[in-house]
Amino acid sequence: MSLFDDLILRLESLQGEIVYAIETDDWDGLNRLLVERQETLEQLCALPLQSGEKIKFINMMVLIQDADKHFVNSVSERKQALHREALSLLHDRKAIKAYQTD
Repeated sequence: MSLFDDLILRLESLQGEIVYAIETDDWDGLNRLLVERQETLEQLCALPLQSGEKIKFINMMVLIQDADKHFVNSVSERKQALHREALSLLHDRKAIKAYQTD
């Protein structure tokens, strides 16, 4: 197996790991995975590609772009949900504090 194939397989594996990190709210892990993906992409871009590899590379980039659009939406939705939870907790805390001072 060539270095190109190894890097493509690693990118495919990272995509699954990124999805899992987002689903489990593992933001530190997500950060680490995104850095690793960037480094892997940089290695891949530095390789001289054959014509068949160019097609695989383009397909991988399209897959990553499409997945990233979905990831951004998922993370944004989770951020909004966490914001709502924080506001609710703040409201509850104020209510408890008001109740305790009465």
